[in-house]
Amino acid sequence: MEKNMKWIIGIIVVIVLAIVAIPVLALLLVIGGGYTQGTPSCLFEEAGFVCNVPVTPIIDSEGGVLYGKFQHAQNEAIIVHRIAFVEGADKNTEVKCWKDSGNIEINSRTPTLFKEFTVDTTDSGIKGCKANGDILSLTPGAQVRGKLFIEYNFKSDETLGVNKPRYTNAMVIANVE
Repeated sequence: MEKNMKWIIGIIVVIVLAIVAIPVLALLLVIGGGYTQGTPSCLFEEAGFVCNVPVTPIIDSEGGVLYGKFQHAQNEAIIVHRIAFVEGADKNTEVKCWKDSGNIEINSRTPTLFKEFTVDTTDSGIKGCKANGDILSLTPGAQVRGKLFIEYNFKSDETLGVNKPRYTNAMVIANVE
């Protein structure tokens, strides 16, 4: 009898804790949503490209512009033709908001701000879009996840007869400011 009573009390304690703990944890997740956010980052799938050192990416809430720094460690300079940031994209997404880079040449291990990838001097970063091509609608304090796409060629591609562009992409998590 005494043994059964201990089991019953134990089960009651577990049930009461579950009834109290689950709503409290849910409330903490809703109120403290920042705890579920990822660390801002920019990670390329292809070796030799980086875009989060020494600056982590941020995105402007009003213009949907991604700010950051790009660098590569290829054996030669690359020529960047176009660049895009697409929220919610995967590597197979058809990019609908390419930004012309004016064939900027970037030497190996030369940090380059995103604003240098544009021929439009009024821009200071890469204007992003949604996967369907729509303009980004952002809230300060939130985070954006998407892909940074770069269309490029090695400087030597022209002399080697390579006439189609190369592509690389990075997974980006950026804080909205």
